[in-house]
Amino acid sequence: MADTTPHSQPPNTGAPNKPAAPRASIGRRLMLLLRFCWRVVLLFFIVVVCALALIVGSLVTEGGRLFWLERALPFVQTPALTVVVGDVRWPHLNQLHIGYALVAQNSKPLVELTGAALHISLSELWQKQLLVHELKAAKVAVYQPPSKDKPARTEPLGFTFSIPKIPPIKVEALVVKSLQLRDFKWPPCRSCRPGALPVGPGALTVEGSAALHWPNPLELEVTITEKGHKAPLLWLEGFSESPESLAINGRIQQRAGGWLGQWLQLPAEQMVEVAISAKGEQKSDGIDIALEQLSAPLFKQKLSLQGQLKLRPELERIDLHELLINLNQQRHTLRGSVSPALVALGVDIQRFNLALLRPWLPDLEGGIVSANGQLQWDWNTQHLPAGQLDVNSSVRYKQKTLSLKSKLALTSTQVEVKRLKANLGEMQLSAKGRIQTNGKPLALTYTLTHVRDGPIRELLPEAIAVQIPQEFSVHVQHLGGLLRGTLQAPHVITDANILGRYDELPFAIYGNANASLAHADINQLTVEVDDASLKLDGLIDWKGNQTALSGRVRHLSPALAYRYGLNFPPGLVGFLNARWELSGALAKPAVVIDALYQGGYEHQTEVLPFNLALDASAQLGTLDEIALDVNLLNLAVFKRPLVTMKGRVNARDNDFRVVVSRLPVKLLEALGYPVGEGRAEARLRFGGSFTEPTLGGYLSYAETLAVRSATDERTEVPLIWHANVSSEEKDLVIDSSFTLDKTSAGLLSLSLPWHNYLNYALTQSGGNLPTDGSIKANLDTSALQLFMDTDQMTLQGGLEADLTLAGTAQDPVLTGELLLKNGYFKQATTGTVLSDIQVYALAEKQKIQLVTGFARDAEGGTLRLSGHVDWHDVNSDSAVNVALELKDANLVDMPNVKGAVSGKAALVGGKQGMNLTGKLNVLPLHINIDMAPAVAIPEIKVQEVYSSDDSEIDARNKLLPTVALDVEVDIENQAFIRGRGLETELEGKVIISGTAVKPNVSGSFKTVRGEIKLLQKPIKLNEGRAQFSNEAFNFHIPASYHTGDTEINIVVSGNEEEIELDLSSVPTLPQEEILSRLLFGDSVQNISAWQAMSLASAVNRLSNGSSFDPLNATRDKLGFDSLSVGQESEDEGGGVNVGVGKYLNERVYLELERSSNPAQPWQGNLKIDITDELRLNSTTASTGKSSAALEWRRDY
Repeated sequence: MADTTPHSQPPNTGAPNKPAAPRASIGRRLMLLLRFCWRVVLLFFIVVVCALALIVGSLVTEGGRLFWLERALPFVQTPALTVVVGDVRWPHLNQLHIGYALVAQNSKPLVELTGAALHISLSELWQKQLLVHELKAAKVAVYQPPSKDKPARTEPLGFTFSIPKIPPIKVEALVVKSLQLRDFKWPPCRSCRPGALPVGPGALTVEGSAALHWPNPLELEVTITEKGHKAPLLWLEGFSESPESLAINGRIQQRAGGWLGQWLQLPAEQMVEVAISAKGEQKSDGIDIALEQLSAPLFKQKLSLQGQLKLRPELERIDLHELLINLNQQRHTLRGSVSPALVALGVDIQRFNLALLRPWLPDLEGGIVSANGQLQWDWNTQHLPAGQLDVNSSVRYKQKTLSLKSKLALTSTQVEVKRLKANLGEMQLSAKGRIQTNGKPLALTYTLTHVRDGPIRELLPEAIAVQIPQEFSVHVQHLGGLLRGTLQAPHVITDANILGRYDELPFAIYGNANASLAHADINQLTVEVDDASLKLDGLIDWKGNQTALSGRVRHLSPALAYRYGLNFPPGLVGFLNARWELSGALAKPAVVIDALYQGGYEHQTEVLPFNLALDASAQLGTLDEIALDVNLLNLAVFKRPLVTMKGRVNARDNDFRVVVSRLPVKLLEALGYPVGEGRAEARLRFGGSFTEPTLGGYLSYAETLAVRSATDERTEVPLIWHANVSSEEKDLVIDSSFTLDKTSAGLLSLSLPWHNYLNYALTQSGGNLPTDGSIKANLDTSALQLFMDTDQMTLQGGLEADLTLAGTAQDPVLTGELLLKNGYFKQATTGTVLSDIQVYALAEKQKIQLVTGFARDAEGGTLRLSGHVDWHDVNSDSAVNVALELKDANLVDMPNVKGAVSGKAALVGGKQGMNLTGKLNVLPLHINIDMAPAVAIPEIKVQEVYSSDDSEIDARNKLLPTVALDVEVDIENQAFIRGRGLETELEGKVIISGTAVKPNVSGSFKTVRGEIKLLQKPIKLNEGRAQFSNEAFNFHIPASYHTGDTEINIVVSGNEEEIELDLSSVPTLPQEEILSRLLFGDSVQNISAWQAMSLASAVNRLSNGSSFDPLNATRDKLGFDSLSVGQESEDEGGGVNVGVGKYLNERVYLELERSSNPAQPWQGNLKIDITDELRLNSTTASTGKSSAALEWRRDY
């Protein structure tokens, strides 16, 4: 039976069917793979959906939103930029509140935000646009951004204007309640008081709205208002019809004196009021700007700008098609272009009112300026602009009218001044010609006439005008000339005529010159001052050696030097006339001079006539080139030559001679060198070279001295000093001899290595000079009285010295010894007498050791001195150490003052400073005011003709180390003041401090006991005190007197300004009653008429009045030391007694008394002070009765 199946089957052999199994396996695997991929995709989708759901879910809550905001902030941070926020709230998805935010750059704040809030519309976001309903902040602070260097641009700017294509954005309300600008650098405040700091704006309020592409490309409106002011500070409106165009309208307004006016450098009285309206559009070749209006009324002037301009950023150029400047309806025009490489401008200014500048120039009263021209200047290729310019102006400044008219034609290499005229009052300046910068010749004439210093002072700023001395006035009558040559080598031909005064002294300058950078040809240039004149004529070669200049000085007086305080010897009168010539190179000229000074020297009331003539020539240059030839230098008095010099001086061969013939050395006082009263002679010859000079000759001086012997006998003897001068090898040897009263007074020999010193002085080299030399002396010190006032001082003794100088100038070494023996010194003014003076000092290399220093006074007191001076280390604290010991030394022995000093003092220190310390005791001290100098010393009028000023004294003091003082002087016992009725003992202390230059002396004293006879009455002194400090003092001295049952108290007190006398009594009495009892011992009702007149005079004097004093007048006429009129007691009859007294010498007093007692009308008293403690009193009456008594007094 046949097979009906579609496919035939192979016979079943029992083997497996292998092809069907693989097909089933692949299908299953494919299904498994698809199932796995589906699960993965499904899992990923679930994860994404869950993540999105988680994010969306987190944004639903405020905590989630804040979480994502915190995670997002680090993405806006950079190493240089820092953003910090705080107090953030996000209550709704479309509302965000930030309590505080800070944006800083490089740790410096840029913006600080407080109380910010943002409210947006979420529905607009689905339409791909942002709508901000409100953006506000309570406070925004903007800081000055940190400055940084901008790299130099190497390419053009190339910017274009276009509003960016971004999704639409609209801010319906922008509000900033407080906007502050901090740390900005504002310009100085013109309206503030001097020294006030600049101020900036206060808090500002910002309101406005803005929109981009909603639907117009730009819509903007902003208003800024200052807090406390209703009117807006700034209002700005902007509108754009296309992305490439922009139209703005705005207004700025602020009160006068505000911070904006300060920033614009406006005066304080000017308010800010600016209005602007402009349109701009980006074109293919740049940005076209139409300035429809820019108005700013300034200082009552109506100012506005209008015009068309184009910005070409790729060319960095601004093209001004036309810029109209309207000032008070007057039009002025500018046209052209400006770029870093080229400026091309056309100017048309007609009568521009300069009153616009008055707020900046207060002294400008008004004026106008007109200008017309065309200028083009290529900065890279042209030295000058090219074109033409006409300027006319008239300005009223500081009550002066300045006018200017000019017409200039310019090319890139030439300025042609066709016309230039300027007038200031009577002053006129005119110029005409050309100036070229390309090396071609110049040709410019100029004339300046009638220039006075007065108008110039008024126009200059005060800081400059005050530098011109008020006593200086000048009138330039004419100054004119011609400028020729080139700018690189100008040539000026000029002539001048100038008059003036300085300190009321007239002067005149006139002449002409032809000058260039190479030379100056001067023709009769004359300077006249008072009666003196100076004339110059000739050629000055600035660079070459063709100078040939001559000059003449006529009638030049020293009075000019005295008048203007020049350092010139005083006392000279006369005139100088001179001629001189200068030739060769200016650096090393040859000079010929012929001068004659004719005049005199005023000394006291006499004028010593003299003439000084000089005829010499010199070649200047280096030390090797210098040469001086003196044909004659002669000083003559009364036509008799006193000093004559002639010869040659040069570096190689010198032959110069000096002859002095009986020269009165008093003439040297004219040069400030007072020497003596004698005469000098000299014959010196200088030869050799500068390096090996020779000197020979002699010096001599003779003077008659008034000397005193040890017995105080005064004799006049001649003193002659003669010195032979010679040069031996490299040493200068001076052998001196002294002759006193035709008897040798000793020898002095000095040897110095003068070659070394001269070489150092000429070359300023070899500072470490060898100082080999010697000093040998064997002198009678009487010869040294040549340098003393012999009427006041006497010096005797023998001086021996043998010193050798070695080492170098920087480190000298001195060895040898110095001996003063059997010395005697007396000072007449102080009465100081020192005898048996012995001084022995050893020089030990770099130290002088004072081995012995001893002296004895006239009463046996001693003075000892010891110590050393070490100059090896002058900065050491013990470089100087000198000790002084006094023992009962009577250093002052005068008729009115005598005392003995004991104690020790020491001077210790070095170059940095010294200290003088000591403690001295004065015992005893006797002061006798009877022997004091007379009070009525006539006043001598002194006129100081020359003195060193304080700066010179301070300069000299600076050369010496500071000496600090610390000396205490005790006056404790036996210090007495006697005389004129006073007998008292004092004690006290004096402190000397400060420095030797400015010492400070202070102290105090008190009265221990004593009495004073005042008005012929013995008055007991109570304990009084006195203090002083330098010139200031005060005192209080009480005293008492008993008469009957009345105690009278007297107090004398005061200071350096006023002294007061106070009288009181117990019981209390009137002043006239107290005086009556003090004077006459009785009441004022019981005194005589003569006594009443004396009492009235005394009362008037005590009250600082003036009255006739009959007692004092009578005493002065009769020549007595005392005169008294008194009332006798009732026991004696109640009459009047009269007494007179006279000091016969300082120890003997004679007194006569006449009474009304007929039994004994006359009585004489004689008092003799035998010693300070013992007195003899003798009394003799007219009846022949006499008595004598010895009175011994002792002060405790």
